[in-house]
Amino acid sequence: MAAIIGLVTSAALALETDPEGWIAFDGSEGQIGLDGSVNGEPVRIIIDSTVNTSVISTAFAERAGIRKDHKVEFEMGGSLANKRVYASRRFEVEIDGSSLNFSGLPIVPGDGFDMILGHPVFEGAVVQIDYPNQRFRFLSPEAVKFEGNTEVRRGPLGELMVETAIEGNRAWLTLDTGLPGATLLTEDFVISNGLEDKRIEPAQGTDSEQTEADALQMLKLDRVELGPYRFEQFLARYGGDEKRTMDVGRGETGSRIRKDRSHHDGLLGYEVLKNFLITTDFSNGKLHLHVP
Repeated sequence: MAAIIGLVTSAALALETDPEGWIAFDGSEGQIGLDGSVNGEPVRIIIDSTVNTSVISTAFAERAGIRKDHKVEFEMGGSLANKRVYASRRFEVEIDGSSLNFSGLPIVPGDGFDMILGHPVFEGAVVQIDYPNQRFRFLSPEAVKFEGNTEVRRGPLGELMVETAIEGNRAWLTLDTGLPGATLLTEDFVISNGLEDKRIEPAQGTDSEQTEADALQMLKLDRVELGPYRFEQFLARYGGDEKRTMDVGRGETGSRIRKDRSHHDGLLGYEVLKNFLITTDFSNGKLHLHVP
């Protein structure tokens, strides 16, 4: 795993053409997306802070002609626990004129994504994501010293969970750079804190079509505090079965939030994160939020 962490971080650093190290991304789908190609086949790369390893899908590997290394087999969890998952052989990704070499990434069953760089890419570096300007960069933790302004803790899978106050109730929300749309709360958190009366009709929310399709309920909250910032109109979702095709490390459970033994109260997604320049240091458990 350490080799994969170093590999994906080094590959991302190779994209830096800006003198300040910024890498442009496409946030039009509510995620940190990079578009490139492998052997002439278009590839969409998603940087997802909740996925506990970096992977490529079998469907994309077949389309792009990426071969498996049958000498290297991964032991995966969740729905992949009893399936043979092999490493990729070396392949090259072309992005904006830069060539990035990868090898040894797990090739996992699935066709809902091409390639995901998971939270290991956040390890060992200070990562800044400037959502308003759609750019991010990797900085050396030795060269950059900063103090977090938001309480966080590490989850059991290495994810970063952010302390949030929702209508006066303490919540731990996982920082999820791969979640489009509004914040997603667990049904247990909503019910145990009596928030069902905050429910609104989907037409009043920005995610109405997605909510109807996924049978999710929309909430309009009056008071949410995140670090030093306070929101007086905050949309969140809960319930239903939002299909999770990219949460490979935990397997497909029908939702990005497990309904049983969930260790967090929800996921902090794009609709909130898009307002901030966020600075993360996963290794030292620090997060700084800033509105540019």
